[in-house]
Amino acid sequence: MYSLACRASAVTVSIDIDPPLPSAHLAVIPGTLHVTLVVWPFLRGIKRISTETFPRVLNMEKQESHLAIYRCIIVLFDYYYYYYYYYYYYYYYYYYYYYYYYYYYYYYYYYYYYYYYYYYYYYYYYYYYYYYYYYYYYYYYYYYYYYYYYYYYYYYYY
Repeated sequence: MYSLACRASAVTVSIDIDPPLPSAHLAVIPGTLHVTLVVWPFLRGIKRISTETFPRVLNMEKQESHLAIYRCIIVLFDYYYYYYYYYYYYYYYYYYYYYYYYYYYYYYYYYYYYYYYYYYYYYYYYYYYYYYYYYYYYYYYYYYYYYYYYYYYYYYYY
C-alpha cells in the first residue's frame, strides 16, 4: 500500500512516497520521492494523508471537503495554476473562521515564496520529461521488487 507522509515545518513540508506511484507526474524519481511544498505555519498538525485521498490532491479542481487535502499547497511541474488557486482558497477559508487578522502577516510572507517557486516552475517542468522516459523502467522494477519481497516474506514466515 502506498503511504504519503507529510511532515511540516515553519516554511516547508516534505512528502515521502514509497514505493513510487505509477503516475507520470509522480513516479519521476525511483525510490522515495521528496517534494518541497509551501505550507502555512498553522498546518504543523499534518501527519499522514491516506492513499485514497492523494489522487484528489493532484486533481485540485474537485473541491471536496477533505481538510487533509487542503492543508498542503503543492508546487509540482505544471500545477502552478492550481497552486495559485489554492493560495487564494486558503485566504478566504481562514477569513471565514476569523483568523484573518492573525494570518494577515503570513499572507505577505508567503507571497514572496509564491514568486520564488514561480521561477523554478519552469526548471522542474523541463526535467519532468527527462524523468518521464525512465518512469516505465522503474515501474516494472517496482513490481519485480514487490514479488521478490512477497516471496521472501513467505520464505521467512514458513
